[in-house]
Amino acid sequence: MSKASQVKKFAYAVQRVAEMRKDPMFTVAQLKQIASDAKINIEKFDDIITKLNDNGYLLKKGLGTYKFQIID
Repeated sequence: MSKASQVKKFAYAVQRVAEMRKDPMFTVAQLKQIASDAKINIEKFDDIITKLNDNGYLLKKGLGTYKFQIID
């Protein structure tokens, strides 16, 4: 699976969890668990987080905490 498709798949997985929990805040451990559950390559996890952060979908809010911006 290409990096772009992994980023997209991960973003939608995080969105589903955020909507179910009604909470857009995630720790790095929670994000890694979502990636694992979605069968995303964990070796590229930091690259995926950086890409989503650069594009404004996953905003760093503090040490090890991120806020997911819902995708329309």
